[in-house]
Amino acid sequence: MQVHRVAFRCLFLPLLVFDGTGRAQTVDPLAEIYSVEAKPAVESLIDEFRGQRRYKAADFPLTPERFRQFKQEVVSEFVRALQLEDWVVRSGGDKRSPIRRLFRDRVVRRFNHAGVEMEAHVVELLKTGDRIPVVLCLPPGQENHPAVAAFPGHGEHPLHDLVFGEESYQRAIAARLARAGFASVAVEKVDSGYMSRHGSAGVDEKEIAGFRLAMGSPIRAVQLMANLAAVEILAAHPRVDQSRIGATGVSLGGWLAIQTALLNDRIRAVAEYGTKTVYLPDETEAAEFTGIGDLCHVIPETFRLGDRNLLLIPFAPAPLLSGHGGPTDRSSHGQFERYYRTVYESQYRALGEPQNFRYHIHDGGHATHAPTVIAFFEEML
Repeated sequence: MQVHRVAFRCLFLPLLVFDGTGRAQTVDPLAEIYSVEAKPAVESLIDEFRGQRRYKAADFPLTPERFRQFKQEVVSEFVRALQLEDWVVRSGGDKRSPIRRLFRDRVVRRFNHAGVEMEAHVVELLKTGDRIPVVLCLPPGQENHPAVAAFPGHGEHPLHDLVFGEESYQRAIAARLARAGFASVAVEKVDSGYMSRHGSAGVDEKEIAGFRLAMGSPIRAVQLMANLAAVEILAAHPRVDQSRIGATGVSLGGWLAIQTALLNDRIRAVAEYGTKTVYLPDETEAAEFTGIGDLCHVIPETFRLGDRNLLLIPFAPAPLLSGHGGPTDRSSHGQFERYYRTVYESQYRALGEPQNFRYHIHDGGHATHAPTVIAFFEEML
């Protein structure tokens, strides 16, 4: 019996061969078998995505009728996936907010900084309990002003950089807009900066985004609730002309600007400098696949419609300034021309509003370009 046990164990010892130096090497007989019979999971995933997506860049431009259907599909799927049905604002143009019952707003301090009147607010989302810093920047004087909502990009202190960061990639765009005659509101990133565990600067995105996905509530939903509340606070301010509101942002903030605009009709124009990438270019092979490294962009099931570059087009034909930095910007590779600029320009033309789409490439790297943003809103608002 003992002999049989020894023989049985020997069947599971690794197979060894010896190379020319006499060193033993392990041989895996299954590798040869499954190199032919199995299929890498990445290949299956790529095939599944390409087989299921309803739209790809080559489908554009769509006819106006088909585009209306596409827009409805994207917005409906977006709202459903993020459970934001109660947060959609289809305003009639007055100051009354249809979502005011969903959040609380407190002004915690008013002060002046560099010629700008500032109001520090705390917005509490009743659904999640998050208390989000929001800052209004106001030009001097009591007359009504056009207004712009500024949304945060990544960083250790996003809200601070939107308001004070003159040298940051967000270029203090909220304060600069106020000095140019626009009321503005800047929103904190809901997992960073003043909302981080470190108090005034930090990033808790990975921890929060992953856990919220496990809970079935993506971090993007919380951010958009905060954004939508901020737009409503801006519109309700007595020194704001609620009929002339825009939105802006750089990097993640660019994506947030358009996504917020898709859910809130108050936003008439967007200026965005988001990173111009797609997650799965048509030419991507399995060995080149990198997946989604940024969990905050994950909105479950929306990729069944198409890659990320297509999920912002429904803002058309409203005025859109889109762009990126020059050679120092990691987004300035060939993808932007093929998957963004060409697609968007063709769709705006097909909708009869080619003048409403602008594409701006500047030499400042991955950053917003304040003079162009301000000039755009001066024209559009």
